Amino acid sequence: MPYTVVTVSHALDQPLLELQACSLHRFLDDRDGFVSSIVVIDNSDEGELDRTRLFNCYGRLAPRVRFMQACAFGAFPHTAGWFRQQALKLMVARTIETPRYIVLDAKNHLVNPLSRAYLETVDGQFMRSYVRNFQQHPLRAYFESTCRYFRIDEAAIRKFMPPITPFVLSASVVRELIEYVEAREKTIFSYAFLERARSKQMTEFALYAGYLLHTYGDFSDLYRFDGQECPVIWQLSDKSEAARRLAEARESPFLAVHRNAFATFDRDTTHAVARFWQTRGLFQSKEQACSFIEACAQRFG
Repeated sequence: MPYTVVTVSHALDQPLLELQACSLHRFLDDRDGFVSSIVVIDNSDEGELDRTRLFNCYGRLAPRVRFMQACAFGAFPHTAGWFRQQALKLMVARTIETPRYIVLDAKNHLVNPLSRAYLETVDGQFMRSYVRNFQQHPLRAYFESTCRYFRIDEAAIRKFMPPITPFVLSASVVRELIEYVEAREKTIFSYAFLERARSKQMTEFALYAGYLLHTYGDFSDLYRFDGQECPVIWQLSDKSEAARRLAEARESPFLAVHRNAFATFDRDTTHAVARFWQTRGLFQSKEQACSFIEACAQRFG
């Protein structure tokens, strides 16, 4: 079954998108052509992505890349780009021709080969994901509100699908979800979603998971929960966090580095991440990777 890779981002994240594109070129194990297209949605309020540079970074995959502007998806109420980005991750399903798609953020990049086995079970029948208890999660209010929206027992958040990328979705189910929300709210999806997102009542992936519970009773018709969580380096609260995430990334296709993390890197962390990237072939030298980290620290700091 073919997949589409979708990334929603904006011009500020250009360096991270270039790293992601280079990593897909290097590590996408696509011998059976399971990724048929790559969609990059430019959610910039001002300026736009440098598409030529990105095309070059995608290398052999460039012919499969399609760029779209956020405005191509219709009207949005005036709101912060983060909420619009969430809506776009779902709305893109109406333009996708593959049965399934995987959503990435700019912070995600490959550090090991990505094969079909990461996305689905051996027989291809089920997508892979994982579940967590979100009772103590910062986004708990969103999960609880989603349960109320679908009249689901709020205890469901004790075993709920993740709110972060990479996230594998069924395009047809997302389209059904959008139709459900539009019919219920009697307005277009972008307005309905963003109104609730701003008041901490929805996130894109919680809404999707809630719809699955509402429609199917559980997640097991579409998913098996033996998937692998992507290690993420957030703003460093202690020096050991990056080392732990890099250790996890040695066994994971993906690593993510949040853009706000770069400015919190000390010298040791910078060299550790740079050395890791260099050993994975994402940079020709550790010095080149260090320069990338320093430039990101200035850009995002």
